Amino acid sequence: MEEEYIQFEDESGDKKYFAIVPYLITNGYDAKTIGVYTYIKRKCGENPNGIWFENKDKVSEKLRMDLSTLLKILNRLEKDKRIEYLGKKVLKTRPTKVYRICNIWKENILTIEKDKEIPRKTEVSFQKDTPSNQDKIPRQTISKNKPLKNNFTKVSKPRRDLQIISLFIREIGLKPDNKDQFNQIVRRNLRAAKNLIGYLDEDIKATIQVLKNTDYLKRFTLETVGKYIDEVVAQKTKQGPKIVKFVEVKDKEGNIKMRAIYED
Repeated sequence: MEEEYIQFEDESGDKKYFAIVPYLITNGYDAKTIGVYTYIKRKCGENPNGIWFENKDKVSEKLRMDLSTLLKILNRLEKDKRIEYLGKKVLKTRPTKVYRICNIWKENILTIEKDKEIPRKTEVSFQKDTPSNQDKIPRQTISKNKPLKNNFTKVSKPRRDLQIISLFIREIGLKPDNKDQFNQIVRRNLRAAKNLIGYLDEDIKATIQVLKNTDYLKRFTLETVGKYIDEVVAQKTKQGPKIVKFVEVKDKEGNIKMRAIYED
């Protein structure tokens, strides 16, 4: 009989109540695959033991995709060793496929650092001024008092992390009085900004707006944005109602969790 349930156990070492998605996922897969992976991570994180199971038909319904598409995505993630199939067991009298989320952080870090490697400088060879080509090369008079002008213009790429910090300052309405205050804000948020480099400005803005609507968060930083942005992006990927804010709720054990509130 075909399995009707799927179960996941998260052993990737992330914190509870927010999903951390490696760049290997966000930069290496299409939007539907990213959405499925993020949904699994979020659901596992909502449980204290990191284990979540659900009827696969309901999962595909919640993700607003065909069951066949969901199964193809799971097969691809398994093939790429992002998840691991552990076997079958009977859960609530139903045959269940059991998976584990793999720890890919070491591979993720090595991949990101490799992409950051600076390419070697290209050596430029100059044609020697010999009698055979004297007429072809224009002569240049070099003055001892004036340096030789460089005909090559160095184009520096703007730093994405600083752009994100500037965006954050504008969106929450911070107004540094001087350069020192601005530098302090940059130092406090630099690490969090680097973790957001792979996200679009519009997703960062949307997450900041959601946090501004959240009553219990009187103040927040870019690190807070990083904790909630994956859930906001995942909901956008599913093309469902937008998340407008988060609220605190308590489970039966008295643990506080954050629940997303969607627009009507």
